Amino acid sequence: MFQILIGITIGLIIFSFRDFLFSKAKEEVFDKKKLKKFVRLNEASLWIKDIYHLLNLRKLIIYSIITLSIFGYGKYVGLKERVPTFDLKGKETYIKLNEHYLHVKKDGTAEVVDKDKKTVLKTIKVKDIPVLREKLKPYGLDIKPIGILGYGKGGEAGAGLQIFKWFQWRLDGFLTNKGVYGGVSYKIHFKKINNSYLGLGYGIGYKEGDKRAIIYYKWTF
Repeated sequence: MFQILIGITIGLIIFSFRDFLFSKAKEEVFDKKKLKKFVRLNEASLWIKDIYHLLNLRKLIIYSIITLSIFGYGKYVGLKERVPTFDLKGKETYIKLNEHYLHVKKDGTAEVVDKDKKTVLKTIKVKDIPVLREKLKPYGLDIKPIGILGYGKGGEAGAGLQIFKWFQWRLDGFLTNKGVYGGVSYKIHFKKINNSYLGLGYGIGYKEGDKRAIIYYKWTF
């Protein structure tokens, strides 16, 4: 489905620009100087100019967001297809459903079987368990209380709420001893700590007209 949407989008873009490109091609007059410039590969200044146009900071940010989003979506799809295991300490059990049975095998994997307890109807995957599927979803509401330590026009401390998640990014709202802020933070991983983020925020100080920016460290409770 994802690939189909990409194909449709590319097709619409090509169709939208078709007339524009054809009209430009008709207007262009063959120019030998332009052709020589096009095939000239030994001029460093032309290489630098092209690299600059391709790799300026704003474009790098856009490229990174697109790449990370595609990678994150692919990872999420892969996680949904995984077969989870249930720790029953090597025991096998059958749990009665409406018309069938949930069979948890000795290795911890599970499947739905028919009344005869032998005919396998479905292997249970992560996507079949709403709690797991929601927990692994890379975007959506993710409301948690947070603590803040940061530096703007001096050191600041405060608290607030994490509101929304987008892969490893989080949208925050918080108060400190010097102002009210909204911010975006990125999750950082340590060996045994899984609730830490680094962020950048912008807000208003308690003094009238005091606009503020802050770099902050955040942790969730």
